[in-house]
Amino acid sequence: RGAITKRESTEALNWQITFTIGYIVLSILVAVLQGALIAAGVYGVLTLIGFVPWLLWILNVILSILGGVKVQGGGSYRYPFALRLVK
Repeated sequence: RGAITKRESTEALNWQITFTIGYIVLSILVAVLQGALIAAGVYGVLTLIGFVPWLLWILNVILSILGGVKVQGGGSYRYPFALRLVK
């Protein structure tokens, strides 16, 4: 299909890899923190802490839409923070 398609799809793949790694790590940290708070008898902040992975997911949706719109319009899009694992 072309060099532009390869470049943009590689960028999107790198972002999704970065997002997935971050989401898994953050979910584990939140689960451990919630477990520690429950063990300590603190229940008031559990809902707020549990919402943190959802914020990352919302960020993923927003950045993916921005990238798609930019590329659809003929431009190029680089995610602001992504591990460039795939070249």
